[in-house]
Amino acid sequence: MYINVIAQVCSLQFDSSDYEKPLIQRMLEYSPKHQRKLKPNAVPSNYLCEIGMVHPRLPVERADVSTQCGDSLNEVETGCSFLFFEVHICDFVDVVTDSLCKEEKLSIIDPATWTDNNMTQHIRAEVVKFGPYQVKDFDFPYSVIDGTKRKFSTFYYTRKLINCEIIERHWLVYSKSCDRVFCFCCKLFSSSGPQQSLLSTIGTNNWKCLSENLKSHERSSLHLKSVQIWMELKLRISENSTIDKAYQSAIEKEKQHWKNVMIRIIAAIQYLAKHNDAFRGSSDVVNTENNGKFIGIIEMMGKFDPTIMEHLHRIKNKETRIHYLGHDIQNELIELMATEVKTNILQKIKLAKYYAIIMDCTPDISRHEQLSLVIRIVDMNSENEGTNPEIKEYFMDFVNIISSTGLNLSEVLLQKLAEYQIPVENCRAQCYDNGANMAGQYKGVQARLLNQNPRAFFMPCAAHRLNLVIGDAVKSSTRAIHFFGTIERIYTIFAASTGRWMIFTKHCHRWTVKRWSETRWESRHDSIKSVRFQFKEIIEALDEVSETTNDSLIKSETHSLVSEISKYEFLISLCVWYTVLKEVNIVSKSVQGPNTNLDTYATLLNALIKFMGEYRETGFNQAKLEAKELAESLEIETEFKVPRYRKKKKLFEYEVLNKIY
Repeated sequence: MYINVIAQVCSLQFDSSDYEKPLIQRMLEYSPKHQRKLKPNAVPSNYLCEIGMVHPRLPVERADVSTQCGDSLNEVETGCSFLFFEVHICDFVDVVTDSLCKEEKLSIIDPATWTDNNMTQHIRAEVVKFGPYQVKDFDFPYSVIDGTKRKFSTFYYTRKLINCEIIERHWLVYSKSCDRVFCFCCKLFSSSGPQQSLLSTIGTNNWKCLSENLKSHERSSLHLKSVQIWMELKLRISENSTIDKAYQSAIEKEKQHWKNVMIRIIAAIQYLAKHNDAFRGSSDVVNTENNGKFIGIIEMMGKFDPTIMEHLHRIKNKETRIHYLGHDIQNELIELMATEVKTNILQKIKLAKYYAIIMDCTPDISRHEQLSLVIRIVDMNSENEGTNPEIKEYFMDFVNIISSTGLNLSEVLLQKLAEYQIPVENCRAQCYDNGANMAGQYKGVQARLLNQNPRAFFMPCAAHRLNLVIGDAVKSSTRAIHFFGTIERIYTIFAASTGRWMIFTKHCHRWTVKRWSETRWESRHDSIKSVRFQFKEIIEALDEVSETTNDSLIKSETHSLVSEISKYEFLISLCVWYTVLKEVNIVSKSVQGPNTNLDTYATLLNALIKFMGEYRETGFNQAKLEAKELAESLEIETEFKVPRYRKKKKLFEYEVLNKIY
């Protein structure tokens, strides 16, 4: 993962919006985030893309960091990651900052940008190492010469001898920026003089006489001398026998050190982010107390890893002011990882073409409404054709919602799809809950999306609908409401005190009492299960709480609970609801499984309906038998107590009339 992050940061395939920003905002004057000046010899990676050190379509060999930038331990948070390209350029120290600030662009493939001001000895060596780049797959523009339209052709890259032998003109390069051709070697090594041709200075676009000019130029002594210098330097570079060999070796060693440091830092950040751990403590300084988990991991790695050991040694002895351990760097790398993951997900979604949308709103702990967006696709696994297609769901984003109306939610959804560059026309399904803002027939999100794409079939959440059915059924029964309220009271009296919880765990060893959720009715199965199979132990725990507590309210509550749950009616309700919710829980969990399809869901739902119909006929008698066995083991009476009805005083007709008036 972290190798991909470095590759992404060092990639030249930036979005076009990067080129639309003012040049002064992309260069060395200040960091875009904090408006703070950088060191004069610090060259950010986005500027290297701008000056064209590597052609955008050519691969970057290695990604690295520079040792020539950064601030002190307290000043490093400049908002720039200082990740650098290693594009065959050994050192950027000699890059003239003044020329950069004058908005002069230097491209390694465009000779029109090579001037005496920006072509230092190191850059010239790197241009030679990269070699001439000949533009071929390009629609060359026309120029009007003597009333005739003419243009450059790739035909000029070769020369045909008298014996019909074809020779490549490797030295001839074309510049897209000025529509001219140059001599690669003469532009680099030719000295100024009256005998210089246009090919070695400003280039030529005289396409009518280009053949004669090329033949004349390649026979000139200046050209032959430049070719000789070019070939000699190229040979020395390939054999690593230049005069600054030792200096270049030290630079390469330093670059490799920083690359290894960055890999380990990214690995530590990835580990903490993956496990959702806190990064920072009260201090961000190495070798201090309470400096957080991230610095702690780096210090732990420094005990056995030579690279981090050397890095921490430099920081401790103040040999370097660059450490890449600040919180701004951590946040930036996390954002890069998230961007890389999201990019890979979007590539899979676009490759699958058709998709489904799953969306829901819920308030977070800070009382803000959060919209979660999930996209479901059929992954064809095109990289491995031997595997079967899989249905996958990808979480895309959390969106803070101000208004939860159908109009606002649909606008947020369409805005996100446009941001991801996913066509809404390719949506084939949408799944939400049964709220009016989502599932409304006229103004809900599903209706508004159907207006734009009639093929976006709407399917309400099956598990949510099942919960609603069970919930409405319970609310229609006063006895069921009273029963679940009693279950909640059992949990509350034990969970409200650590002492009472210890008494509960002393008696109950298999399951703990659980709090049920209002929206997830299958969660009530777990809360009832612990009472159903530990009924005797729970009564013993309540009795001990009543005997040991000094709080009169707790004594009264436990006594009331023991009296309530020791009734035959409660035992029957306990057996009935456990059996019903057990079957509902099986269907609900199966519906939420990743491998469930519509046929499986229909089969499970029909089976549940059939069970409910049969249990309605025979379930009560079965529940009475189970409750009777449980009551006899606890010596509870197995008879229904006849309630005493309150008698209302009857009034004569004249008394009622007098009372009314």
